[in-house]
Amino acid sequence: GGVKALLAKTTEDASSYGGILGVLADLIKVEKGYEEAVSTLLGDDAQVMITATDSDIIKSISYLKDGRLGKASFISLETLARTERISGTNISAQDISPIKNFVTIDERFAGVLDHFFTDSYLAGSLEEGIKVFNICRRGV
Repeated sequence: GGVKALLAKTTEDASSYGGILGVLADLIKVEKGYEEAVSTLLGDDAQVMITATDSDIIKSISYLKDGRLGKASFISLETLARTERISGTNISAQDISPIKNFVTIDERFAGVLDHFFTDSYLAGSLEEGIKVFNICRRGV
């Protein structure tokens, strides 16, 4: 599909498509044992193409459309730098951990990590997760 076509194009024409930095799933490192939780959280977003600028996205979409090569989803570091991500919740409970604690990424992609993982938590058990969810929902 579109993701494979773009990755091939970046290899073939790095000078024109060097702003395509990679696929989210390829840019993150997940601590052993947490791969399924991260995969479940990301879903289709695991295949999001990360670009340097918004113009890289426009160029990539044009390439895909003109060649009828499929679809892809994008986010640029430029957009993430402009967007202030405000954490909605700071949960502190014994068996609850920010899932972000189990994922690493190169420092230049820190905004990507924040965008996809802030406010996402991993519970030690279903019961603990439901308990914390109910507490947060009530605002207690």
